[in-house]
Amino acid sequence: SPLVIMNQKLRARWDASLVLDPNIVLKMDAGRIEVENSAQFIAEARDGNEVVFTSIQDDRYGSGGTFDTSSDGYSTEAADSNAPGPADWGGIYLSQDSKGQFDHAVFAYGGGINRIEGTFRGFNVIEVQQANARIANSLFEFNDDGFGGQGPDHRFDRRFNDGTIIMVRASQPTIVNNTFRDNTDGEERDLTMISINVNALDHELNPDGGRAVGLIDRIEGYPNNRGPLIVGNIMGSNDINGMRVRGETLTTQSIWDDTEIV
Repeated sequence: SPLVIMNQKLRARWDASLVLDPNIVLKMDAGRIEVENSAQFIAEARDGNEVVFTSIQDDRYGSGGTFDTSSDGYSTEAADSNAPGPADWGGIYLSQDSKGQFDHAVFAYGGGINRIEGTFRGFNVIEVQQANARIANSLFEFNDDGFGGQGPDHRFDRRFNDGTIIMVRASQPTIVNNTFRDNTDGEERDLTMISINVNALDHELNPDGGRAVGLIDRIEGYPNNRGPLIVGNIMGSNDINGMRVRGETLTTQSIWDDTEIV
């Protein structure tokens, strides 16, 4: 709902920008972040001063005392009812023509089912839906697949998703030097770390553009990369340590040069 101050309604601009500073900790309870058309979401930090996206039950992060944000007693044991678990919150949804920049971030306990219009549906930790994204030097751990729920597959114009950590559709993101560990759906055990449609693997030149402030910290050595740039990622103890290429009718010249992801 809009915020009302002195009889005036204040609404965020459609093309607004939100920037998170290093050391910011976001603890969420069954929520998600939606970046609307033409908006920007920037969370770029430094090694040791990461931006953290996690569950409200995650007592590993916070400020002061025991970091017990929910005041239910400090716990990290999975057997405890007040301990964090996969799917405690949804993820970050990047809409068409929006931009997401993530560098030195932590994503934990996401990939859950969230409320949408009149029902509930799953959201992946990061969804790049015809958007621009750079995801670098970040940690993804203890996340679920972000799939399922009671609502329609199209999620009311948010488009269908897949059982994965990073969902990509019709986009050429930069996904470099990230660590994926201990992510599982706990059921079918077919959770992949990245899911991308075959037409997103196009022929356009796409070197790393660096952080939001310019060419700082960009990945050198790939000036001739075409389509998505996916290199330097480490995967271990996940359901499927790799990338799923979703089949469809190929409508563009396609170059598969991301051979590091088997």
